[in-house]
Amino acid sequence: LVMVTLMILGRVEDHLLPNRNADRTLNIELLHTEGVLAEVETLLTGAGLVVTSLEVEKRQNDLFVSYHTRGSADEFEKTLARLLDREGVRRVVLL
Repeated sequence: LVMVTLMILGRVEDHLLPNRNADRTLNIELLHTEGVLAEVETLLTGAGLVVTSLEVEKRQNDLFVSYHTRGSADEFEKTLARLLDREGVRRVVLL
């Protein structure tokens, strides 16, 4: 219950203070192609987000990637839309 409350309050805080830096995790499921991780990381850093760590899992032709990032709260929403527009991206979850 405490964890759920803290997650909800974090989202509310992001909307009240949009220019405040926030730590977020982006979980992305995408088609495994050559250079795809570099492209996604370039997209994230181009949006002003700092990638603090990266986890990758490969299953058949798909990659499940978890980017732990830090940046402006309003940039996360814009980046989410850019990721979903990219060919080969099947799913994006912002935590």
